[in-house]
Amino acid sequence: MNIIFAIFLFVYLAAVGFWITHKFDLFIGQGGILDSPEGRCKAGVLIYGNDNATRGAQQFGIVHTVLETPVFPNDKYSYVALLALSENEEENLVLCREAYKNDPDICLIVRCIDPAMREWYEEMGACRVIMPDESVEEVLKDLWKILV
Repeated sequence: MNIIFAIFLFVYLAAVGFWITHKFDLFIGQGGILDSPEGRCKAGVLIYGNDNATRGAQQFGIVHTVLETPVFPNDKYSYVALLALSENEEENLVLCREAYKNDPDICLIVRCIDPAMREWYEEMGACRVIMPDESVEEVLKDLWKILV
């Protein structure tokens, strides 16, 4: 009798364990943990300082948040990328520093006005530094293709 009870208990616990594991796997797969790649994709990109970038994100259906001020949002989301595209070098630099401090895994795409500042952005871990002689719009077209 005890052996039958032990077998029944074992099968029951195995089934419950499988069910819990399956539900947890579905939760992660649906982006339930914000720092998972799926969660980052759902949070989208942050855009600062360029209306064309905002229009491009809308046109390509990219989930995005427009920052009106150079302040990194202190919320629960993990964003795929920060596009700091302002004509103001100091604002871009401050925003990138703040973003990197809050989320070291964020991809920083930044417009560099002064070529001497390129090293600062690269040391901060910028994925892409857009120099003054480059077209922001061309870089954004490539980015939208990657994110879609």
